[in-house]
Amino acid sequence: MEYLENLGVCLGVCASRDPGGFKKMEGVELACRVLPGKQHIAMPGLKIITSYVQSRETAEDAVEKGCLKSVGKIFMGRGKPRIVTGLKGKKMQREKRAWERDVEGLAVEVFYLLTRHLEGGSEGEFRERLIAKFLESDSERCERVVEVMIRNDERMRGEEVKYLRSEEADEDEKLGVDVQAKR
Repeated sequence: MEYLENLGVCLGVCASRDPGGFKKMEGVELACRVLPGKQHIAMPGLKIITSYVQSRETAEDAVEKGCLKSVGKIFMGRGKPRIVTGLKGKKMQREKRAWERDVEGLAVEVFYLLTRHLEGGSEGEFRERLIAKFLESDSERCERVVEVMIRNDERMRGEEVKYLRSEEADEDEKLGVDVQAKR
């Protein structure tokens, strides 16, 4: 498994350093092809796509190659990749939750990068296709975005409360650090 993840990291570096060569070697197609398989390799596939989608041209290429469909399923919780681990019991459950958060975070990052780099009015209407993806099925993707935002806000607030109750916050306050601003 580690070997596959390392290969994914290498491909991600290739995607970010030489997007033209990566496109020519059909790297985006490979990354999109491993996503629907629900296997461990899908995590590196998402990382490759996030490395690749760093400009308008690469974002348009990713949409053209079918990344909206593949990443959309993962974002919606359908077709999430499975973690492969030798752990059992509570440790495995913790690892699985962390894994699922990471996968969800990468899917959110892909959509963020697409919204950032796609421009309206282009020949392939790529931005319009992205917007249409969020509006289809009674805007369930929009609802999912709100759900993810609320869950992450709650988690951040929990971490903030933990920090404010910690000794670290007391020490920072003694040093004159504005604890409220540090949050």
